[in-house]
Amino acid sequence: MSSATTTADRGGQQLTYPNACWMRANHQMLDAHLPEPGATWRWSDTGLSRSILCDLRNRGLIEKCDGEWWTTRRCWRALERYGDADEDERGEIVGQQTLDAYVEETPGNND
Repeated sequence: MSSATTTADRGGQQLTYPNACWMRANHQMLDAHLPEPGATWRWSDTGLSRSILCDLRNRGLIEKCDGEWWTTRRCWRALERYGDADEDERGEIVGQQTLDAYVEETPGNND
């Protein structure tokens, strides 16, 4: 593959030049709203427009699994490379959220 058509991603996987340009152009929106890998989600769960989601799908940066979507690691590594958000500021939290502190439930205290 020539360097004119691909650019290396951090994980050693290749991101095509058009995909790399697209990631650079849309990194702020993706940093803010794309769910992180490991969580499955529906398009309606994110703040991303349908056209952005279609582009992500068509570029192979999100994949469908059992009727829901997930963000690929390749996509996430590209965001690390081309985005400007810190890792803890990136991605929308979808599904079950974790609590900041451990909460112990005691039986009988259902006031």
